[in-house]
Amino acid sequence: MKSLRPWTLRWSRVSPLEQSENISKVQPPLKAFIGGGGRFSAPLPKISDRRSRCLKKTIRLEPESSVGYALAALAYLQQASQGMNNNAPRLLDRAAELAQEALRLKDVSGLADLVLAHVYLRRKEHEKDLSAAESSVLARPSCDAAFTAKAEVLNYLGRPAEAIGLAQYAMRLAPVYPAYYPAVLAAAYYGCGRFAEALDAAQISLEADPSNLEALLLTVAANAALERLEQAQEVARQVLGLKPGFTIESFAVTHPYKDRCHLEEMTSRLQQAGL
Repeated sequence: MKSLRPWTLRWSRVSPLEQSENISKVQPPLKAFIGGGGRFSAPLPKISDRRSRCLKKTIRLEPESSVGYALAALAYLQQASQGMNNNAPRLLDRAAELAQEALRLKDVSGLADLVLAHVYLRRKEHEKDLSAAESSVLARPSCDAAFTAKAEVLNYLGRPAEAIGLAQYAMRLAPVYPAYYPAVLAAAYYGCGRFAEALDAAQISLEADPSNLEALLLTVAANAALERLEQAQEVARQVLGLKPGFTIESFAVTHPYKDRCHLEEMTSRLQQAGL
């Protein structure tokens, strides 16, 4: 038993009968989901009518399978994560409900845990977010999104040194990764006081997406930390050009640091640059 890998151990806790039942239930619902253009890693700007119908059909085809609920939970999470969404709390609540139902149905895909890791983090339920992230990594050992989620959770828990390797590994797993991944790595470097490396990682993010707010803010803070005030102020003006309504207060609300001193250190440097 000791020779088994962690994710094999997790799978071995499910009886052979339950394993076969879960596998047999995957194909029809998954086919319905893919029929709506679904992809596990693709961002969802909104839950379109077609996608909504496919997700409902996925659940209706096999209500005792975890697949439909896990995929629907992911869809609601990704919709809640699109910019400044006023409905985000409601969408996160719905994502959590669907993910919990998937877990009740013995989800073995790791998607439900991945969704809950993000939901718990945004709710600042730090006693739960790391556990969910770890469960997701165990169930999805080759999933770049799972490793990035765990790295982000560790950043906010004040454990950035542990996050660096996870963020780097996520970027190696994905041949083409979203701008969000190097921004998480930049935050990990920043949290460790490795400001020059934080700037390098943030630059990778900005090359992919020049309007990535997290990368821009980390660039401002890292330059301020290195006493490069002119550079910090220049990027701060870019932030205000992209987000005229940006405030330190709104930043604090959307960045769930467990230790408030980490948040105050970051906001202090942003303020030095004029934000």
